[in-house]
Order: sequence, then structure tokens, then C-alpha cells
Amino acid sequence: MPEPIGGVAQIVSVATGYQHVLALRNDGTVFAWGRNVEGQLGIGNTNRSLVPQTVPLPGIAIAIAAGSRHSLALLSD
Repeated sequence: MPEPIGGVAQIVSVATGYQHVLALRNDGTVFAWGRNVEGQLGIGNTNRSLVPQTVPLPGIAIAIAAGSRHSLALLSD
């Protein structure tokens, strides 16, 4: 059953991979959570996270996508 995710607001896009989720906020910030065996959360480690983590990006994201064990963010530049 779906449940609200706390701490994440103004989401304009969601992408789901195999056991991980990405969310794009209207200001270009990306959040990720879930399994992270291959580093697919993009947070600099391979630790699982059950709460949304801000993904450190070198710019502003305008689109996101997720696959089996990978994630993508298209930046504005």
C-alpha cells in the first residue's frame, strides 16, 4: 500500500527502478531512496536508504529516469 514520503514536497516527476526511487522537485533537486547495491542512488556510497536522500548534482536537473540498477538525471546545461 502506498504511503506518503515525508520531507519531500513540490515533486514534478518520479522514476522507479528495481528497488529504488527518484523524485525531481520543481527547483531541480533530485531525491533518491531504496536499495543501492550498485550505487544507483547517486549519493556517494552503496548504503541502502529508506528515507529520501538529496542527490549531489553539478547542476539543476530537468528530467530523471531509472532502470534496473542505474539512475539518470538530465541537467539544464
